[in-house]
Amino acid sequence: MIPVNHVSITTTPLASLGEFPYYDLYGIIQGAKILQKMCPVINFEFQNMAEWVRACPPRDNKTKGHRPETWKKSEKHSIQNIVDILKAADLPIMSIHGNRDVGICLCSENPREREIGKDMVRDTFHLAESVGAKVIVFHFWDTYKKHFDIEFLKTTLADVSKEYPSITGSVENVPTHLEGSTPFDLIRHFNAITLDIRWAALYDELEKFSVVVDRIANIHLRGTLQGNQYTLDNAPFTFDEAVRKIQDDWGYSGIFTFEPEHMMRLDSLDAFVQTVHRVANL
Repeated sequence: MIPVNHVSITTTPLASLGEFPYYDLYGIIQGAKILQKMCPVINFEFQNMAEWVRACPPRDNKTKGHRPETWKKSEKHSIQNIVDILKAADLPIMSIHGNRDVGICLCSENPREREIGKDMVRDTFHLAESVGAKVIVFHFWDTYKKHFDIEFLKTTLADVSKEYPSITGSVENVPTHLEGSTPFDLIRHFNAITLDIRWAALYDELEKFSVVVDRIANIHLRGTLQGNQYTLDNAPFTFDEAVRKIQDDWGYSGIFTFEPEHMMRLDSLDAFVQTVHRVANL
C-alpha cells in the first residue's frame, strides 16, 4: 500500500483541465486546483518549463520539435516570479522537475552553455527550497550525445547539493546514447535517483533498480489512462506488476508521482482519481 500522503502528479498535463495550453502557468495552477478539489490527498511535482525562459527557446527540439513555436507564444516567467505564483497558489508541492534543458547544457562543448546549465541547477534548488519541496528531479545528460563527462555531471550536482542539505537532488533514468552505457549504468554515479518506469521498461532494466532502492527518492508512474485503467504499453511488465514489485519486493515507501502520457480531460478525471485511490491500495 502506498502511503496516501506520498502520492503525487506532475503538473505538466493539468492546464488542459481548464482548456489552457500546456505551457500556461496560470492554467496549470487552475488545473491543479480542479484536481485537488476532487482528490484532496494529491500532491504535485511542479515542472519548470523551458518555454518560460526569456533568453532562448527550448533546446530539446529533437524530441519535441514544436517547442520553439510554443516558446514564442508562452508568457515568460523568472524563477522568482514562479516562486511568487506557487506560494500564492498554496499547492502541496512534493518535488520540482528541473528545466529539461539542464542536461543538454551541461553536456555541451560550449563553456557558456555549461555555465547556463549550472545556473539552471542552482535555480532549481532555489525554487524547491522556496516552495517547500524536498526532492528535485533532473534530466542530467543529453540523451543524444555519444560522449560526455559523467564525472563533471556528478561533481556539478554534488557541489550545488552541498548548499541545500535539506533537499534531495535526484537524477532520472532518461534514455542515453552514451556508448557502452544504459540509463541504469549512468544513474549509479549519483547519490539520489528518480526511477521512471517507462524508461526502465524501454531498456528492460526495472529489476536492476532493486539494488539501488535505498537511493531512489521518487518513482515516476508513467502510463496512459484507458477507460478506468492506467496502463503501461509496450513493456515487459504491467503497470500493477511494477508497482507491486517496487513496494512489496523492494520495500520502497517514498514518493510515487503519476506522469500521464496525455493531457488531462475533465471527462476522465473521475477515472483518474479512482486510479489514484486504487494504486494507493495495491
